[in-house]
Amino acid sequence: NLVGDHGIGCSSLASAVSHYINERRSTMLSIESIYFLRGHNQYSDILEKLRGQLENEGRTQCLPGGDDSLLVDGLVSALSGVKALVVLDDIRVEDNVLIEFSARLLEISNSIRLLISTSKEVNITSPYAERQVYKLGPLNVVPAITLFDKACPHADINAKDATLLEKISSSESLFKKIGGGVPADTLKAAKQFKKEEYENLFQAQSHTRD
Repeated sequence: NLVGDHGIGCSSLASAVSHYINERRSTMLSIESIYFLRGHNQYSDILEKLRGQLENEGRTQCLPGGDDSLLVDGLVSALSGVKALVVLDDIRVEDNVLIEFSARLLEISNSIRLLISTSKEVNITSPYAERQVYKLGPLNVVPAITLFDKACPHADINAKDATLLEKISSSESLFKKIGGGVPADTLKAAKQFKKEEYENLFQAQSHTRD
């Protein structure tokens, strides 16, 4: 369970893990298939997407639609015994259907690996799975500045990185201006900064951070 606020990097980490495993599936005997499902849509759309993937792979015939419980039963049955990584990215903890689906998956099989990213910790237990929670927080000053410098088109890393670090390390307001350690906000700020705004960072007065 990857836990963190929006923009902190849970989705990026879930995607990176999936790509890492996918590139090594030929040597990872415990995982044969990966199902990456994003939670931005309604749970019904997510489950329908999984149903379509399973049907295309020939793992199941036409599953019942229109009834959540029957669809969940069919999906769980189709995945029983499959060596798979199921990723549910950016799932709302209030989404009882997907949480129940996740719990059912772990109950029926010890061959399923489940990765869920949420804003709050989800308590799903199973006799077949060890629950592990990884909480992601904001970046510290140095990695935040490094990310900002790499993404900002006006940055001159070699010439000014040390100066920028000194300025932002001693100024809470400047740190917030470049995203406050939230990776998504840092990337957004870096791309929106005008050249004059970037140069002004080096002219700003330093104030001790709290």
